[in-house]
Amino acid sequence: MNFKRVFLRQENNKISELHMANRKDLRPMKVYVMQINSELLSQVKQCVMVMSVAERQEIALIRNHKLREQMLVSKVMKRYLLSLYYNWEILPEEWCFETSIHNKPKLTDEFQKLMLNFNVSHCEGAFVMAVAQGFDVGIDIEPYTFFIDDYLASTVFSENELIELWNYSPSHKQEYLLRLWTLKEAYTKYLGLGINLDFKSVNFFHYTNEYFPILANMEVPAVVIHHSKVMLSKANYSLSIATKRGNLFSAKPQIHHFNQLNINQLLFAEY
Repeated sequence: MNFKRVFLRQENNKISELHMANRKDLRPMKVYVMQINSELLSQVKQCVMVMSVAERQEIALIRNHKLREQMLVSKVMKRYLLSLYYNWEILPEEWCFETSIHNKPKLTDEFQKLMLNFNVSHCEGAFVMAVAQGFDVGIDIEPYTFFIDDYLASTVFSENELIELWNYSPSHKQEYLLRLWTLKEAYTKYLGLGINLDFKSVNFFHYTNEYFPILANMEVPAVVIHHSKVMLSKANYSLSIATKRGNLFSAKPQIHHFNQLNINQLLFAEY
């Protein structure tokens, strides 16, 4: 299947739409990356009161210790990072959240005029967050230790992707599968569909160092997904970031890595 031809043909049909998406008054998308370790957890636990009562109750009900720690980091840090992104015009404890019909977190209607969209992802050892103004985002991160077996691959990857798998050596097979996994996760989180997306119905075309979804009916949605490998404390992670194609900030996003000093300044500095 000539994905390149399909992509270029549909690109020509989207020119006017993409120009409409170019809003120079919007803030650029930012991606924040940090390692989850004992130091971060110690810092975050000092800031739990910025969360709502409902958020604190939700975390208390999580029995899995590792997942509870990841959720704590996620719920506290997203508040501080939203305030950082919006130049501290709104304090961390002032943000209010709700979820979409498919459980994608978003700001409540009272913040609608800000046009802020965000998405978070966490796994063992890592937390990431993408924030944008005026367009949706989706993000996913997974460690290279995350193993995708043949059965799981057969349930989430398309026939074309599984055929392509044969072109990879055993040593690169998992890296290929993990890249596809995070691309699909970032895409469905961008759409706000979660597990309701049929992963097997989506292929990805690689063009000019970016990835573009191609659906089973050959439609090419106006979405671009950036993929990169990040290292946190000598551990490698697969990171994918989905955003609307054609806006001024859809070029490869700048990734901000937070060290312990940055985190300390973020959480405890006077603003």
